[in-house]
Amino acid sequence: GDTPLAEEQMPAGPLTPTEDLTEPAGGQVGSTQDQIPPTEEPIIPTQGEVTPTEEPVIPVQGQVPSNEGPANPMFNTTLAALAGVWDDTSEEAFGTDESYTVIRADGTGSSYDFLGDSLDDLNDCFFKEDFLITDQGNGLFDVVFVEEMLEPETTSVILERSGDMLTVIDPEGIDPTITNPLAGQAESDFVPLCDFDGNLL
Repeated sequence: GDTPLAEEQMPAGPLTPTEDLTEPAGGQVGSTQDQIPPTEEPIIPTQGEVTPTEEPVIPVQGQVPSNEGPANPMFNTTLAALAGVWDDTSEEAFGTDESYTVIRADGTGSSYDFLGDSLDDLNDCFFKEDFLITDQGNGLFDVVFVEEMLEPETTSVILERSGDMLTVIDPEGIDPTITNPLAGQAESDFVPLCDFDGNLL
């Protein structure tokens, strides 16, 4: 009959790797093709799954990724919507401070401080200051006052109009939020004009 493989005469000299038919301890076949160490197991996502490192960062509709800075989706007031005469009158510790702000659709504006109120107690006249207002988007506006006694200053505020009310918000959260109603006066009512000390012009 056939001679068993183990009894065949083997040639002299070392065996090549392809001729190694010995079994390692434990009875396992010595072929590396049949052994895949756990560390070599390929990481292949199951269909429909995404590995954590491959998860795409896609913002939900209506949201903005945090690395794009803060957004104010609720503040969408345009410069044209701010146009009007607003009553800024407030109660202070030493009396009533009567003042008004006029915003025009062309980006210009004026503030009128009535110096005959209980706070200033000067002549019945208005001290006028002009400013420029620029829409920066997301409800943020830059306001630049040009005063003869000071260098021009830029102030950033969030403005939101809701009906006949105008809300003024400090984007840095330092100054308190102010809500001003539409005034019943026209800009032509703010006369006579005077300087800061109440001297008529």
